Amino acid sequence: MSNDTLKYLEVLQIGNLTEQAEETGAAFAIGFIDLLWTAWIVVSMLVSWPNSEHTGVWDPPITYLWGLKFEFAMFNSWLPIGYLSSWAFNFFVFFIELIAWWASGEFFLVWVHVGLWGGFILGLFPALCEVLYIF
Repeated sequence: MSNDTLKYLEVLQIGNLTEQAEETGAAFAIGFIDLLWTAWIVVSMLVSWPNSEHTGVWDPPITYLWGLKFEFAMFNSWLPIGYLSSWAFNFFVFFIELIAWWASGEFFLVWVHVGLWGGFILGLFPALCEVLYIF
């Protein structure tokens, strides 16, 4: 065995394994953040805000983005694509992870890893859209 493995085994033998197994703080933190982030995604799509200083019209962002026309329309510009993909990808990852947290067990363990890597990889696409929009 390597030296690192022996150190790890030594730490496990010293600690109380039952106490370590019953520790659920990290799982609670993941579920709580999933709940908050899912709620934030829905709120950020549906709460009205002024879309122009000149018109004074208040629209929810999702209807504003679908109402853009010509070269600024939803799939003609990178800016609305970035917003829409951010909402869609984040909702997909965090909502399913929230369901997995409620279900617990093996499904939760799998979705913690999928949420970590899927959120990281899918989260790069909206940022890429915004960079493309700037240039």
